[in-house]
Amino acid sequence: EPYFSGREGGTGLGLFSCHNILERHKGWITVSSIYGQGSTFTFYLPATEEALEPETDAAPTVGGGRVLVLDDEEAILRGLMHSLEALGYDVKLTSSGEAAISAYQEALESDEPYAAAIFDLTVPGGMGGAETLERLLKTDPDITAIVSSGYSNNPVMANFRQYGFKGALPKPYTLQQLDRALSKAISGQ
Repeated sequence: EPYFSGREGGTGLGLFSCHNILERHKGWITVSSIYGQGSTFTFYLPATEEALEPETDAAPTVGGGRVLVLDDEEAILRGLMHSLEALGYDVKLTSSGEAAISAYQEALESDEPYAAAIFDLTVPGGMGGAETLERLLKTDPDITAIVSSGYSNNPVMANFRQYGFKGALPKPYTLQQLDRALSKAISGQ
């Protein structure tokens, strides 16, 4: 059950996300738990003797403009803010679909539109990226939005253009992948 949590206010998605990420990398996770004492989680990833090639991308593009971000996880918001600022963007962070819609509409009205938006697909208990974009497309059919998720097998991630997105950014991603996704989406590639 991906949304189960033993913590008050917890979403339950942390361990589920770890499992999905490890599975995509042909790894697995085990747990050993003693009631009242705690739990130990062990992650297994396959080893390789092959030399890993560094990403061949040149230095990141120095972007410009404003980027709107929707994600319900504070750590991801902070990390994205630092990454986007390092790439040369001004950033507006939101943690709900309603806040993202409000921020986007305010930007349109003030003639300071966003160059792009990055929307998390899943916001537990709230409006996620697909529904947020669906509403914004009614206001601005030219919105440049990128969907982001740890659920790479989700139909929205696989067919992002059918849902109005200009790009998809599977979590976790590197600074180079973020830069490339934004550059492609903004340039219309």
